[in-house]
Amino acid sequence: MTGRKRDNVWLNFEIVKVSGRKGERADAVEVWKTLEGELINSGAPENILKLTKERIGQALSGAHFLANILHPVYQGEKLNEQDIHMGMRFAQKLNEKVPLFLPTVIKFQAKSNPFINSRFLDSTVTQVTAIEWWSSLNGQIDGNVLKIVLTLLGASASTAALERIFSAFGLVHSDLRNRLGVDKATKLVFVLQSLRE
Repeated sequence: MTGRKRDNVWLNFEIVKVSGRKGERADAVEVWKTLEGELINSGAPENILKLTKERIGQALSGAHFLANILHPVYQGEKLNEQDIHMGMRFAQKLNEKVPLFLPTVIKFQAKSNPFINSRFLDSTVTQVTAIEWWSSLNGQIDGNVLKIVLTLLGASASTAALERIFSAFGLVHSDLRNRLGVDKATKLVFVLQSLRE
């Protein structure tokens, strides 16, 4: 096994060990940043740290970092300056479509009205999901802003499920079966996926 391949195997093991069953964007950022911190603190070799940074760059985007910033438990605490910058740049892009978005993010970070300090107590944020926490602000913040935040927080961090469906579609709609209509192929993929589960 080559050095790079061995490093990848080791890194994959560490990712699985840290990740548990978390699947949303904010959670994915937390998993990657926890792994990065553990590797740095354990004195991992430089090549492992470099590989980790590469994988983080491939796995996470501005949307992921913004979701982590807006999560009532995480609040972007593990993010470095570059990560925060990427997340806020993404917030600026969203603000072009919904002008109240960026001011709401800044109020959240500053814990100013309607984001009062009692909403951030550990006893509060650990008892509800991030989506429930933000949903409780319905009527207190702009509805379009709330929709965007709920979408960011609820979005899956991985496209693995979608990739499995495309793979199944590739099996169903092959060169030999290229005359299948979309409806029939879709139904066959559904049956195939159901049998796999």
